[in-house]
Amino acid sequence: MSNFKTEILSYEAGEDLVAGDIVYLYSDSVVKKISSVEATNAIGMVQGAVSDGDQVAIVAVGIVDGVRVLVEDTDSSSGYDVAIVRGTHLVISGKAAGTYTAGQALSASTGTGVTTANATTIVAKALEAVAGVTTGDTYTTIKAYVKFL
Repeated sequence: MSNFKTEILSYEAGEDLVAGDIVYLYSDSVVKKISSVEATNAIGMVQGAVSDGDQVAIVAVGIVDGVRVLVEDTDSSSGYDVAIVRGTHLVISGKAAGTYTAGQALSASTGTGVTTANATTIVAKALEAVAGVTTGDTYTTIKAYVKFL
C-alpha cells in the first residue's frame, strides 16, 4: 500500500457540513451538500464537521470509514435497494432514508433507489458487506474506497 495515495481537496464550506456529507462545487471556492439532482457533480466526501464559512477537507479519492449506504428490507416490501456485498459498486442514491436526504448516501449500483442519471456514475466500492434488514428502508455506514475524480 505504499503507492496508495489519498486525494484531499480543501474548499470553503457554503453551509454547515458533517463528516460523510457528499458535496459539489457550488462556486469557485465554495462547496455545498448535493441533492440527487446535482449528484453527477459530486467532488467528494467531507472528512469532519465544519461550520458555514470554514475551510473543509474533502476526500476525493481514498478509503473512507463511515460511508453512508442504504439497504433494503429482506422481504422486499419496500422495493428500495439491495443488500451490499464486499466489492459492490456504489452510486449516489436518488432517494432519502432515515435522517438522510436524497443524494446524501450511496446505494448499490443495481438498487431500485438509483436514478437513471446516477446509475452509471460509480463513486465507490464497498470494502464491507451489509446484509438486508427487516425494518424497511434504512441506512448504515461501511468502509469503502471512494473515487469522485
